[in-house]
Amino acid sequence: MECVSWAFSIIHLEASFDFNGDGHTDVFEAGLGFAMMQETLKEAERADSANAFSLDSDLDCFETDELQMDLDELNDQLLELDLDEPADHFSRAHERWEERRGALADRIWEIEDQLFGL
Repeated sequence: MECVSWAFSIIHLEASFDFNGDGHTDVFEAGLGFAMMQETLKEAERADSANAFSLDSDLDCFETDELQMDLDELNDQLLELDLDEPADHFSRAHERWEERRGALADRIWEIEDQLFGL
């Protein structure tokens, strides 16, 4: 069935390339038609790649903004956590504080790595 569809497409294309209207497509008309199709496809590919680049840049900007907002929020949380450090460095409360601070610092480093990677 695929061969029939392909053959029909070729016949349809030949009729599309009958520029002089005589009902037949000669070699020159077919060559001209294919050259026109090739140029049209190249233009479409250039437009698609330009749109893809623009879209990628927009996504990168959006992602950068989101990451920067997350980073600012986490840095604020880290500052507040540092201000609330327990005085007794040997207490269970200080151990929990260190764990929270370590996890928060790790998350900040991950986001900074992502930002530098963009």
